[in-house]
Amino acid sequence: MTVSRNSRSPLYAQIRQEIEQDILDKKFVPGDRLPSEDELAARFGVSRMTARRAIDQLVSQGKLKRIQGQGTYVIEQSPPSQTAGITRWSFERVDKLQGISRRGLHIAEHSPSLRVANALRTIPGEKVIQVTGILYLNDDPIGYYIDHIPKLLAPTINEETLGHDALPNFLARRFNLEFGKVTERIRAVPADEEAIEILNVEPDSPLLYIDSLIYLKSGIPVILSNTAYRYDKYVYRGLLHPL
Repeated sequence: MTVSRNSRSPLYAQIRQEIEQDILDKKFVPGDRLPSEDELAARFGVSRMTARRAIDQLVSQGKLKRIQGQGTYVIEQSPPSQTAGITRWSFERVDKLQGISRRGLHIAEHSPSLRVANALRTIPGEKVIQVTGILYLNDDPIGYYIDHIPKLLAPTINEETLGHDALPNFLARRFNLEFGKVTERIRAVPADEEAIEILNVEPDSPLLYIDSLIYLKSGIPVILSNTAYRYDKYVYRGLLHPL
């Protein structure tokens, strides 16, 4: 790893490019811990501030992730979209309902399942916060949700601080997070025992199940949300915009 002080490219940009190339060459793979800022500074013969700036850029690009007290890790990259270049419409969800309330809030810290870890690109050993609750329209339960977020982003969140707010709204207001795109997968599933009890539906009644993955503007996924709705109480609506 070398940098040139005679190059027109800033030192931090050269360091960033060197690390990016090491990731492409699989010298660092997802889950690997990167050398510390002090180690990088010594290796490249630069100040710690310069090394930190290079790392900051890679973190903002979603290629690295810092875990407080542990270090900086390489994270899994999302595969390129198979529809790139052929999409002709953008989608806007417009099914917001008035009078929705959130009840039965419960927040807990735990180790993520493989599905959650892959979606949020967590590092081995990293904890996530799980937020669960029930959605009511007036006094009728119409759905329930399970949200996951890396603990690093909201280490102090609890039932009292979140209250009745939606998780994205709370994070944007409390931590000044700026959200970007949202990907969704929609499917019909039969009600299981938990849904029967929570939503007061018949066994095997159809539910509308929506998996949402919310990203920051930097491209890092931060919230995995899974919501199940009663088919007779909720209608999903969207609006397509030509590009």
